[in-house]
Amino acid sequence: MLFRSLAAERDIELQSSTPDSELIIDADYNRIMQVLTNLVSNAIETCSAGGHISVRVKDVSSEIAVEVQDDGPSIKSSETEIIFNRFARIEKQLHHGKEQKLALGLPIAKELVEMHGGCIWVESEDGQGNNFYFTLPKAGIQKKQLLRR
Repeated sequence: MLFRSLAAERDIELQSSTPDSELIIDADYNRIMQVLTNLVSNAIETCSAGGHISVRVKDVSSEIAVEVQDDGPSIKSSETEIIFNRFARIEKQLHHGKEQKLALGLPIAKELVEMHGGCIWVESEDGQGNNFYFTLPKAGIQKKQLLRR
């Protein structure tokens, strides 16, 4: 995975799992990798040393589901409603303190996922970290391989 060395530099454990079978979807490979890159880099940015990040890809009926789970600071419930909106200012808890940040990565990720016919969302419980999910349909005309083991 792209981020193993960055995670290791920050003493963050990064795990990934995919189904044994190859997953084929109708998607722009580069744009979906942009979504995944955004979610994983955000998780690395917010996790403290000794933290854990897990990336899981699942085959779910007519779509694939991707989950990026981290044990970093939880996103406030008031922010989970706006985090995918363009120009929303959110307070980011970084490993070196807090900062107010104009976040465009998640709104762009949302647009890219939705352009591919999928959905993206976050679930976060206070003190439990964050779970970002996105789904993409499997069927289509032009098919590209999303992930390889």
